[in-house]
Amino acid sequence: MEGESLFLEYLGRQTELWHSVAMSTSPKIVAAAIKDKDGKVYSVPQPGRHCDVFLTMPRDQRLLEAVQGFIDETGAFLDRHQAYKVAKENFQILPAEYYEANNIAPTPGTLYSEDLW
Repeated sequence: MEGESLFLEYLGRQTELWHSVAMSTSPKIVAAAIKDKDGKVYSVPQPGRHCDVFLTMPRDQRLLEAVQGFIDETGAFLDRHQAYKVAKENFQILPAEYYEANNIAPTPGTLYSEDLW
């Protein structure tokens, strides 16, 4: 009976998790992006990384003033900190086991494309 009780508790937690995912109203993160100093946004589709975005930008726009971030489903640009909050709310961040298996240190509060895909 104890094993059955634990299993039912596990199922209850999973149901709550899936319900919260289904009820999320935040648009999901869909692409890595960089906004240049003039406000123009460059992006590449998944599983592209920010280094790939830099390759799409004119050389004169690859400046330190550029802001690295992400694009959400609505096309809005989010910096790394804003995007982290959205990705976490939408359960898009890869599980801890991924970081351990790939010897990657997680960076809570700051989103990197490696956290997503």
